[in-house]
Amino acid sequence: MSGQSLDKKMGCCGKIKKMGSIGLSHMNFINSEVFKIPRLKYEHTDERVGICLTCDFNTYMPRNSYIAWFLSNAKAIMKNMEDLTVLPMLPKQEERPGGKMFCRVCKCWIAGKARMKNETCPKGYWIQ
Repeated sequence: MSGQSLDKKMGCCGKIKKMGSIGLSHMNFINSEVFKIPRLKYEHTDERVGICLTCDFNTYMPRNSYIAWFLSNAKAIMKNMEDLTVLPMLPKQEERPGGKMFCRVCKCWIAGKARMKNETCPKGYWIQ
């Protein structure tokens, strides 16, 4: 190949990286919820989750509700993979048994995303 990386030639490296990051976040979810395997942890994970706990943009959704939302928006999600903030916000729901905390803005499961070092808060609230 010439001096260009494969990512640059593909022109879709942002989507590939984002899909990988979302995949890792969901693997954390599967590992913690299904297999009870210890999750990845970044040094600022607890601080990030604490910030999200007090944020107006958090919501609590049971797994089946989030999966239903994800499946009903799959086409828009794939089209806007690099920036899910362009999709309508997730509905605001209060904490309840069985609910997992998600960000209404970026649509991510907070406990998984907070563990990913290179992820950021769409509102700029997280420390890097």
